[in-house]
Amino acid sequence: MRLPPARPLRRIAVWRDDARCPVGREVRDALDVAVGLLSDDGVEVDEARPTGVSLDIADEVARRLLAGAVADRSSPLGAEFSGQSHEEWMRAHVLRSRMAAAWRRFFQDYDAVLLPVSPTTAIPHDARSFDERHILVDGVERAYWDQIVWACLTGIVHLPSTVVPVRLDQRGLPVGISITGGFAQDLTTLALAERLVGLVGSLGRPEV
Repeated sequence: MRLPPARPLRRIAVWRDDARCPVGREVRDALDVAVGLLSDDGVEVDEARPTGVSLDIADEVARRLLAGAVADRSSPLGAEFSGQSHEEWMRAHVLRSRMAAAWRRFFQDYDAVLLPVSPTTAIPHDARSFDERHILVDGVERAYWDQIVWACLTGIVHLPSTVVPVRLDQRGLPVGISITGGFAQDLTTLALAERLVGLVGSLGRPEV
């Protein structure tokens, strides 16, 4: 497959937060930094999301599709749908196709969209079983699955994403944001990432 050339970076969108998977303050701050730098550099940035796409629906579709791919019904990944019928799985697949079409329409107006990578910054390693794990977002305990809800939004429809660190959190660790483009627009996300890295400058090396 030969990728199309990068699109001119004239207009991009940002989807900062969502009630389905609220993001922490430091993640929102990172998106604000990226929006500010790109706006000052002449890129039009709008608050926008595709009509017909919601984080709620994308999350359920991701869980249903994953459940169909996991042979072990004891696995917590998509466990609540492990007993679904093939018809139910196909309905999820149809919804995925509709969301892909909505994203295609969206990228007729926008060259890329900025998104959270995860609702929180880097978490401590947790060696417990999945069903015992959780994450903290601004001090509030949340489901471990919430780490991948934002990634599933675009991952289930096969959109390319490039993650760029744009600031440091209070621990001195980098906080990244996701730059997502239309299908096969990998070179566009990379071009925008390169531009943003140049605007951010060096964040230094985290202490270990």
